[in-house]
Amino acid sequence: ALGKTPEELLPSESASLLRDNIGTVLALGSAHYYQDSVPCEGGTRWVGTWLVPVRNQVGAVEKVLGIAYPVTELRTEEKTRDKNVELDRILKEPVPESLISAEQELALEQRRLLSVFDGIDEIVYVVDPRTYEMLYVNPTFRKVFGEDFTGRKCFEVFQGAEAPCAVCASGVDTAPKSAGTTHTWECRNNLNQGWYHCLDGTMTWSDGRTVCYKIAFDITERRFLEEKLFQVHKQLQITFEQTVNALAETMKSRNVYTARHQLRVANLACAIAREMGFHSHVVDGIRMASLIHDIGYVSIPAEILDKRGQLTAREVSILKMHPQVGYNIIKTIPFPWPVAQMVLQHHERLDGTGYPLGLTAEDIIVEARIVGVADVIEAMANYRPYRPARGLEAALDEVSRHRGTYYDPDVVDACLGLFKRNAFKF
Repeated sequence: ALGKTPEELLPSESASLLRDNIGTVLALGSAHYYQDSVPCEGGTRWVGTWLVPVRNQVGAVEKVLGIAYPVTELRTEEKTRDKNVELDRILKEPVPESLISAEQELALEQRRLLSVFDGIDEIVYVVDPRTYEMLYVNPTFRKVFGEDFTGRKCFEVFQGAEAPCAVCASGVDTAPKSAGTTHTWECRNNLNQGWYHCLDGTMTWSDGRTVCYKIAFDITERRFLEEKLFQVHKQLQITFEQTVNALAETMKSRNVYTARHQLRVANLACAIAREMGFHSHVVDGIRMASLIHDIGYVSIPAEILDKRGQLTAREVSILKMHPQVGYNIIKTIPFPWPVAQMVLQHHERLDGTGYPLGLTAEDIIVEARIVGVADVIEAMANYRPYRPARGLEAALDEVSRHRGTYYDPDVVDACLGLFKRNAFKF
């Protein structure tokens, strides 16, 4: 239902009634209660809805919190003879303001809101923000914890502490505010060791003071699953790192120069990615790919890799096969990053003059563009078996001259900025 309008969720009359009541809350800035009949399978059900204004830091109403609960049973003939008849009368037939005092109006508002809390299936309780005394608990609270606890200090009950918890002590949820303000937080309960997502708000008590109500949603199972997922993710991260290290060691045993080159490219590529503001998860993927971006060299004859002097055209064409070979080696490894694509594309260029596929700008992933620039800088700045080092200045000039044609402008700018500020060294 998130993102949908009332008209998409309710019959037209109910949607119109909801909008009218929301308008009343926004106009008056106070909580409002109404009832409506909603068609459902097997007939019609009555629903009571409590609308509470939610204010921002400057006190303006910016949202409306709605709490809906079934009240069909309250309206049946059978219930008209018990204690709910008075509550039902109050909810349906409010006494005209001209006939009641301010104190009576506050008491009426309190009874209305507490009647809503009584029908909520989540834990609800009300606390005095100055004394931390629990003024009210709903039936769900008593069912979950087995006791009422009214009159006790909330921090004694839930944290087993002698002083307010960090959230309360900070004043975030207990400092008196305008009625209707809310915020959310999570905590672990001392009574049952469960985790709860809490929605805190304020309301006016019958004696005129501002008190805090708290609705606690049990998220213990969710937190348990999150912890398990975190552990699984951590283990997978270790597995991926071990896989990459094993591949890098394979390359090192074949050609020490290439292994060192890959490590230096990884360091520069990660620095560029961080300079560009990428999330650490993306940076991790770039590091993984960079450490094995030349793994395809395992298929290149040693006499070509270690050759001194100029390579022939045929030897160059064989070297250019390594991105495709590397891709074929790792494409079935289920990395949580596009590692195989980075390996495949790190020699592609924006204008389509790269290899092995001749991809153009829109087809080259940004991670591969970063690895590509780092690869060029490291290769030109340092010694290669078939030529002497050209130096860092020549390497930076290369990417600068071809900024926007061969190399991604944003990547080049980030790279040049690092070296200009002396923020990176090989």
